[in-house]
Amino acid sequence: MDRAMRRNSLFTCAPLFCRAAVARLLAVAMLLLMLGGCGGQVNPATGREEFTPLLPPAAESEIGAREHRKILKRYGLYDKTRPGAYAAAIVARIGAQTETAKRDKGFRYTLTILDSPEINAFALPGGYVYVTRGLMALAGDEAELASVLAHEIGHVVARHAANRINRAMGINLGVAILGAVTGNNQIARLGDLGGQLYLSAYSREQELEADALGIRYLIRAGYDPYAAARFLGRLEKHEQFLKAQGKRRGGNSLFASHPPTPERILEARRLASLAGKAGIRRRNAHLDAIDGMLFGDSDRDGFLRDGIFYHPAIGFSFPVPPGFTVDNNEDFILLTKGRITVIFDEEQNRKLARRRMGMTRYIFDYWGRGFKPQNVQAISINGLPAATALTRVRRGGRSYDLRLVAIRFSSGRIFRFQILLPERIGTADLTALKRMTYRFRRLGPDDPVPAARHIRIHRIAAGETRRGLIARMRLPAKIRAGWFDLLNGDVAIRPGNRIKLVR
Repeated sequence: MDRAMRRNSLFTCAPLFCRAAVARLLAVAMLLLMLGGCGGQVNPATGREEFTPLLPPAAESEIGAREHRKILKRYGLYDKTRPGAYAAAIVARIGAQTETAKRDKGFRYTLTILDSPEINAFALPGGYVYVTRGLMALAGDEAELASVLAHEIGHVVARHAANRINRAMGINLGVAILGAVTGNNQIARLGDLGGQLYLSAYSREQELEADALGIRYLIRAGYDPYAAARFLGRLEKHEQFLKAQGKRRGGNSLFASHPPTPERILEARRLASLAGKAGIRRRNAHLDAIDGMLFGDSDRDGFLRDGIFYHPAIGFSFPVPPGFTVDNNEDFILLTKGRITVIFDEEQNRKLARRRMGMTRYIFDYWGRGFKPQNVQAISINGLPAATALTRVRRGGRSYDLRLVAIRFSSGRIFRFQILLPERIGTADLTALKRMTYRFRRLGPDDPVPAARHIRIHRIAAGETRRGLIARMRLPAKIRAGWFDLLNGDVAIRPGNRIKLVR
């Protein structure tokens, strides 16, 4: 094909395809013209004219309700009455201060406390506001918690999520037009991926705008205007604390955005200084509300106690080798020590997990197929059918041994260890890792499982010292002092003062 013909071929197609493509394109163009004629409306909070034809305000509640069910399924609901009513009252108080409160009289915010130890808060279109019990425990007073909730309400009022979704729909619509013209379905898939990556976080401007709106509503509600800067400072210290332990970042939405937190703290202080008046902090009310709140991982997610990982909800345990950092995620448990990495997870394909097959076949034909496993052996682990295999992999220019262990836990569940080992590994670590896998066991009804940890509010008595109070924290010794300081901030160790302990 010569160059001229090849160039012209980009603009030619079979007659039948052209007629169908043009018809689809005309329909889309007419839709856009109709939507374009609708015009936008000025947002009273931001002063900007909004044009979201693909997601009008009336549709936001429907989207929020649908996604709300997914959020609850993922995180779980922390349904204790006292903290729930307390946080809901704060949201109602903040929501009444917004510019849209009088205009949208039937609009109601829905506050949900999520059963998660993460330090996180976020909001969905339609006024669905979420805060984790982990964040409520970290907040030092009601004003700090209110500052977080006000920030999320700021996102709702400014319709940041709605604008982001509208843009995503626009990208997909544009991709659909392009796909209709070219007949290339791959473009549609690339468009979806690009849209998701581009729209995965709020922009710098949106975060700063939500900060500013949040502080505005905080002041109107009578709270301490410096609470936002104070809580952002707590978040920064929490991230530094995790980093010092070798853990990944906390994953909270307040950090997974721009601008960097130090810049947000400075801007929050500047905005607070313009208030010209003090506000309430209500520390005692906050402490009363969170007294007894679950702290750390729950039975639903499993937890580490005294070198043993327990998962009471499913019913298993296994020892964690000494010196390993444990990162308990939603879908897997990550254990790391130097260049040794262990991933413990479950086969997610339920249909595959229910198949009647030995674990050697599972490794050969399914899980380990891409690893080219060697030395596959059937074994038994505390009476459970299992199999193990070894293969070699390269990561970052280095060679590693990859040990695979698959365990048939029940007729519908397969648990797995992936153990990545450097070429040189000490005998003690190798023995501990072998012990970890071979001591995986099903929990029986009479097996003792440690009790969960809770936030307990303690009034300091005469003669009590910081060291003595830290010793009362029911946490591993190496992190007691860090958590004590994170939870209690600048509270003076003085008789009569109330502090948070983990018991």
